[in-house]
Amino acid sequence: MKKTLLSLLVLAAVGTGSAQAQFFKKLDKAFNKVEKGLDKVGKTLDEVDKALKGEDTAPQNSGTATTSAAQNGQAAQQAEPADLDIRAPRFAGLVRVNAQSLKVRKQPSTSAPYLIRVCEPESDACDFCWSNERVSGDKSIVTVDQDERYLVLEDNGEWCKIIYGESGIVGYISKKFTEPDNLPALTPEMLAQPQFYMGDMPQVAGVVKGQYRGYALVDLSGWETSGLALGRIVSNLLVLNYIQEGYSNSTETPDELSLKTEEMDYFTLNYGKNYSGYDPDMDSHYLDMTKLSETQFAKLISGLGAKPGKPTDRGYIFAATDQGGVYCIASYDLSNPELAGHALTIPSSQIKQ
Repeated sequence: MKKTLLSLLVLAAVGTGSAQAQFFKKLDKAFNKVEKGLDKVGKTLDEVDKALKGEDTAPQNSGTATTSAAQNGQAAQQAEPADLDIRAPRFAGLVRVNAQSLKVRKQPSTSAPYLIRVCEPESDACDFCWSNERVSGDKSIVTVDQDERYLVLEDNGEWCKIIYGESGIVGYISKKFTEPDNLPALTPEMLAQPQFYMGDMPQVAGVVKGQYRGYALVDLSGWETSGLALGRIVSNLLVLNYIQEGYSNSTETPDELSLKTEEMDYFTLNYGKNYSGYDPDMDSHYLDMTKLSETQFAKLISGLGAKPGKPTDRGYIFAATDQGGVYCIASYDLSNPELAGHALTIPSSQIKQ
């Protein structure tokens, strides 16, 4: 948040006209987030709060959550209804770009419109559109670049239908300038290390043991993104299929772990130092999912509205990098007509870690 506000202040100092208008828009958004985080007025999820602060919480002197044999049985009984199915696009494979750059086409043809980025003058407010659309602003051609990887929805022999990364836009790239590839292994242990998902703050998002091994809870807060996203590793990809508006927030109370909802189902996940990690480079705390017990994690799942047998139609997909990190390889909304026929629902019982 400090960096976001600093960036906004710099923009205000150097920008004029539409840039200043954009500044006030983003400043208002930033302060709204601060206000939501500080506002103590709201509806408390009493059942979630009581469960998270009950006997199953971590000892204060250890900073880690422990679960006894009796609690394990209770956790299994309580956690079972929260097992998550996953709904995402069905992919035909993965390709790596072997040309310096390629345009993304709207249809599988070199004469089809190509993807462009349009930004407001003197501003960083940008959006995507196709080259045949009439729009105003500073325009630049969008390309996929050498060695980048993309998930393939269809392969007709000459063109690959892909999702263009985090944007979620569906388009086509020429197959002859790509080659089949494989992603590095993505393991629960990788997600239990500090990783950058969205924004500029590290997170320990993954669960490494028990029946929730391979699950992850990610704070999506970034320059243009927000929300809490819940999901799990499926076929070497982390699919975050349950998204709620909100964010996580560190507090001074050591054993606090609470989930609260405010207006329009905006969630705040508060956690104390017994459940946090610290990154000295960024001087920031983060929720360490490895310090939660199974019962606590199950209650977070239920509190965020994730229900068995009811996966949503939108999500984010993360993959491993060659350097051992993670990145958003695609986002999706299955209500998009371009994804018609590609929807796949994977029952929790069929997902193994």
